[in-house]
Amino acid sequence: MNSRSLLPRNVRPSRLRTWRRVAASAAGCAVLALAAACSSGGSANTTDGQALTTITVGGVQTANLGDLYAGLINGVFTKYGLNVQYTVLTPTATVAAVDTGSIDVGDDGAGLVEGIIQTHGSKIFLQNGPGLFYLAVPSSIHSLADLAGKTVSASTPGGAVDTAIREALTAAGLTVGTSGNDVRMVYLQNNSAALTALRNGTVQGAGVSPPTTVEAQQEGMHLISIVKYSYDSVWAVNNGWAASHKQALINFVKAFAVATKDAISDQSLCQQGLKKYVDLTDAAQIKGSCEAYANYYAAAPYPLSQLKDIEAGLKPASTVDPSTLVDNSYLNAIGQSNWVEVKG
Repeated sequence: MNSRSLLPRNVRPSRLRTWRRVAASAAGCAVLALAAACSSGGSANTTDGQALTTITVGGVQTANLGDLYAGLINGVFTKYGLNVQYTVLTPTATVAAVDTGSIDVGDDGAGLVEGIIQTHGSKIFLQNGPGLFYLAVPSSIHSLADLAGKTVSASTPGGAVDTAIREALTAAGLTVGTSGNDVRMVYLQNNSAALTALRNGTVQGAGVSPPTTVEAQQEGMHLISIVKYSYDSVWAVNNGWAASHKQALINFVKAFAVATKDAISDQSLCQQGLKKYVDLTDAAQIKGSCEAYANYYAAAPYPLSQLKDIEAGLKPASTVDPSTLVDNSYLNAIGQSNWVEVKG
């Protein structure tokens, strides 16, 4: 298993009330793929009459899910008897939706892990590699130290990008705050808004990931890697749904592992997926994103060491046994030889 070195996290206090407040509308019917209804656990038919199990899947619209998109493009999930409904959600909405069962499975970073620690409404069953986070900066900034007294943007408070930025700044001896040489954080919801703020000088650093990293370089900006401060993205399943759909979830893991290998070996699948599901049109950004993630896509167990770090960073620190938050039985069912480990 890949064992990237990560600093202890400083995860923000629980956002449980926020997650529950958005839960009622979290999944809605913002379905982009394969089906018109918002039901889950039902069945649909292929053209040859084969019954499929419907599974609702939620996550952020990101190149990090290029492996999922590849499987939707080439029909791998259908081959394994699944009718996958992909719903685009914000990180906070993903946490709420999988916790309440508005979706069956969801993908996100540390925020989703924190939600599982707090509510126990779902379990981690898979990790799909780290977010490729960078700080885009103007050419006048050459290192993290140069950001002292400057303003830096992330998408959402306590999210994966925000946490990686804070860890990187702390490692560089900087403090996030509002006075003196403190680095000031602002939250702009998405990569596009962050890059716009960097262009107009509102911020001097922007937390971004592919394809925005490619766009930033196209415009002459510099990138400072904070990938080593990023934890793996995780897939979590609602406990109620998992209890009655064990074989369907095993099939999802099987299909996801195959789709991950396909996305790595056939870049055209990844590129088609980003065009369709992330709405990318710039050829360089599409190609650059797939090339960047090729060495970081994964379908493997989530490291308990990362869970322990997140628990330690909660205020107050969590004392929950991390092994109770993970269910590796679905990965074990497909055999370790079929897992996909991070190469980067």
